[in-house]
Amino acid sequence: MEQGFLDHMYGDLGSGHLESPVAHDDDSVDIYSGLDNSPRISQTAEKSCTLFSPRRLKDSMDLYEEIIKEEQQEKEATCNELKTKLDAAQNHVKELLQKLEQIQLQNTSLQTQNMCLKKNICALFKTARMEILRKDDEISRLTQRGGRGGYCPSFTRSQNNFQRNQDSSQNSAPTHNPAARPENQRSRIHKN
Repeated sequence: MEQGFLDHMYGDLGSGHLESPVAHDDDSVDIYSGLDNSPRISQTAEKSCTLFSPRRLKDSMDLYEEIIKEEQQEKEATCNELKTKLDAAQNHVKELLQKLEQIQLQNTSLQTQNMCLKKNICALFKTARMEILRKDDEISRLTQRGGRGGYCPSFTRSQNNFQRNQDSSQNSAPTHNPAARPENQRSRIHKN
């Protein structure tokens, strides 16, 4: 039984095949002798023949063609999806560029308007300063004129009293100026 199993496994070892150069030596055993005739080799040879038969080859090629077609369809679908995403991204970029141009135009307009407003404010400030200086000069002039007997509406009550005291001290001395007399000053105050 063991011999039958070995024969089945390794072929007929005792059939006397002397194809191997080592087989003629009595002390050595050729482990490869009989492999060519073993039933497994004949079965695998038949299988290999059926594997490489034209029909089987065509079927396997059809299988590969289907795989290749599926891969190609997947690639085309991915490519189409990426193209739509690219188009959408390009449209978004165009919209953003248009918005940027509009914002830049608006920014330029606002900067121009800002400069005009700054110039106007500066001119108003200079005008106000000049007007204040002019009014100060007029007040000074009127104050000096009021000191000589003219009417100055900006005098306060204490200034009027001071002026009266001065006039009363001058009444004791004769004056040639009729505007410096207290009677004339009071009449001017009531007239104005």
